[in-house]
Amino acid sequence: MADNITGVNVGGSGTFQANPVPDTSVFPAGTVNTWTASDPSITLAPADPTDPSEADVVASVPAGSTLTSFDLSVSTQMPADSTGTVPAALTATVTVPVIAAPPVPPTGVSISQVS
Repeated sequence: MADNITGVNVGGSGTFQANPVPDTSVFPAGTVNTWTASDPSITLAPADPTDPSEADVVASVPAGSTLTSFDLSVSTQMPADSTGTVPAALTATVTVPVIAAPPVPPTGVSISQVS
């Protein structure tokens, strides 16, 4: 489910979270999230690098990027259950809009002759 995906500004970053579905469930301890972006120019980093169970990722769009969007995917691997069976990874992908930098506002005015 893609909730509240508003986009990332060129030269900026956005924080995204992997949420369990249904929202009344919880990921068990030992769950590992693997994040990927469809474009190699997008930089991904854990929101909290000291927490190995971190469900949040920070996606950064480089300054000068001409992308209009990128796909952000997560693969969530839960640990083995009590019988030793490792469940299939859960996956989700969303399209994240890239918001173009606004034009630079004028800082002055000049006069030119047109005829």
